Amino acid sequence: MESQGFNVLNNIIDFMFLVDIFVQLRTTYYDPLTGDEIFDKKVIRDNYIYGRFMIDVLATVPFDTITFWITQ
Repeated sequence: MESQGFNVLNNIIDFMFLVDIFVQLRTTYYDPLTGDEIFDKKVIRDNYIYGRFMIDVLATVPFDTITFWITQ
């Protein structure tokens, strides 16, 4: 059985991954071809969504909590 402290820590970590998604959606980046810094929010969003977004979403999903709820 998992302790309450572990569950709290696990939820905090999952929340931090969720916050990271919102930060990444607003963080400028340098275009690798031109070297220009990209400030356009739509371009930043599209670059992130077609890049690492799915990895970050999968890291945010609390699979252990979902498994616990299903098996109870």
